Amino acid sequence: MAVEASPTSMFAPWPDRLRHAAIILLVAGLALVALVLFGELTPLRAVIVFACIAGAALVPWRLHDSDAKRDEALVSPVEQPAVRSIIEGIPDPAVLLDRAGRVIHLNAAAAQLAPALRKGELAQFALRSPEIITALREAIANTEPRRTSYLDHVPVDRWMDLVITPIAVPTAFGGNDTCMLMTFHDQTPIRRVEEMRADFVANASHELRTPLAALSGF
Repeated sequence: MAVEASPTSMFAPWPDRLRHAAIILLVAGLALVALVLFGELTPLRAVIVFACIAGAALVPWRLHDSDAKRDEALVSPVEQPAVRSIIEGIPDPAVLLDRAGRVIHLNAAAAQLAPALRKGELAQFALRSPEIITALREAIANTEPRRTSYLDHVPVDRWMDLVITPIAVPTAFGGNDTCMLMTFHDQTPIRRVEEMRADFVANASHELRTPLAALSGF
């Protein structure tokens, strides 16, 4: 047995804002038809009132849809599949930024290194190291590569190298856009080896000076 669809189920596949506008128009149309049938309103006036209600209901939805598309294009004009394949293929933590310094995409290693990074937000708000902020500002201002080192204290002390490289990324409009690729490299093992070597040289020098000083007395 066929079941008559309710007004809500009729518009279920539509976007939320458009579905709500359609329900409002349906109710308003039924009310105006009833007023015309009971002689409370002329057909011409009913049409004019319905047109005004339709405009008030549909225009905000169209404006919201246009604003959303424009904001999406401004935040991330590059082609997302190409970006994902580039960034996710890098073994080290990597973040792709637009020309304003907003995060377009980051791989899993970068998300683990800096959990505060968010797509569409400025990277400098999540990466508060002065060395990172200075290098990032210079790279964006001059569109030139920058490299810096900094000590990361979270979750443990680690020496990190940051390389910022301008790259051309294909956009959704068929052209190229200059973005900034940030890659992080953990230099902690190398630093520890250098510290061990320095300690060994210092200890060896001290041990050698003691017998030499004793021999020089004879």
